[in-house]
Parts: sequence; structure tokens; C-alpha cells
Amino acid sequence: LDAAGLGAEKGDPEFSESMPKGQVLETDPGPGGKVLNGGVVTLVLSLGPERYDVPKLKGMTADEARAALTDTKLALDDTSEKWSEQIPAGQVMSSAPPAGTTLKPGDSVNVVISKGRKPINVKDFTGKSLSNAQTWLDKKGLVGTVSEEQFSDTVDDGDIIAQDPTTGTRYRGDTITFVVSKGPSLVEVPSTRAMGVDAATETLLCGDLFTQGGAGDVPLTE
Repeated sequence: LDAAGLGAEKGDPEFSESMPKGQVLETDPGPGGKVLNGGVVTLVLSLGPERYDVPKLKGMTADEARAALTDTKLALDDTSEKWSEQIPAGQVMSSAPPAGTTLKPGDSVNVVISKGRKPINVKDFTGKSLSNAQTWLDKKGLVGTVSEEQFSDTVDDGDIIAQDPTTGTRYRGDTITFVVSKGPSLVEVPSTRAMGVDAATETLLCGDLFTQGGAGDVPLTE
């Protein structure tokens, strides 16, 4: 342009898929155009290919994610849902492609939306062994605790007498409380050897033992 006696000025740059950034994309007037001697030619420089990075969408709602992508000249394509112990329900868990990926204008991004914490249906283990209950709780991510141990004539030692709660839903990390049986209350039989019947009877009665010869009673011998 200097050799032709013309001046130059920069016009608004434009994106180009073929022309490298910083090089002249076009001029105004173009090649072969007419301009007065000493006139000015406008140079339009290339910005290179038009590209945009996927914004960070994690923690946004679906509507917020859509707006953020639109502002970046990208589009929200598909949304899916997944349980999450950390991300509140209704918020974006992840995007595909992930944040920072460079895309062309109009390209689509998929997001996964949290459904919140997954509820766990409580199972009733009343009358069953504590070990079986604990195995199930560990698998579900629940915590089992024994609040009390009681003697029971009807529930075997180590089995569950009561449970709280027995129904409903809980979430990982929640606690289920059990009352566990110690089996029947047993009394040590005192020695009655060489005692008379009356003395032996009194000794056994003091220990809450029967002497009438019924089932489970202690026989007396002289």
C-alpha cells in the first residue's frame, strides 16, 4: 500500500476457519478496487477460528446451565439424572464434554442433574440375628447401634427384640437402633446336698427356683 501511495487502517477483525489469526482476511476496497491517490484502505484482520470453552456448570440448575451455554454461544443438548450423596437435587453434577473443552459455536453439551440422596427402604430384622442385620446395614451404608440388651424367654441370645425404626426410608450414614436379647435369665443352682427338704426348699425359693417337680424344676434328694 505504501508503494501505491495509499494509507491503511484496521477495520473490525473477523473469525476465519481458514486464515490464521493476525493475517489480513480482506480489504476494503478489495483487490482491483479504485481509491483516490493517498486514500485509505481498510484492513480486516483474522481472529482465527471461532472457538469457545465449555464453562463450569457444576452446581448450577438446568436453566442456569442453559443460560451459561447460550452466553458462550454453545447449546444444552441432553440432560440425565443420577443419585448423589454430595450434590443437592436439581444441580448439575457433571458435563460432557467437561468444563474447559474448546468447541465450535453451536456445539452441544450434555449435563447430568442430581436427584439428591438415594433413599434406602428400612428392613425389619425383629426376631433375626444382629449379625445378619449388621451385614445388611454395612452393605446399604447405614449404621447399626445396640441401645440395650435384655433377657428374653422367647427371643434367642443375639437375636433382635426390638428395632427403631422398623419401616420407612433412611439415607446413607443414618442410624438404626436395636434392642438385643441375652437369652433367658439363668439362675445358678445352689447346693442342697445334705439338707433336709424344708431347708433345701427355702434355699431354692430364695434363688427363685421351683421345687414342685414340674418341667424345669429342680429335683430334691436327701
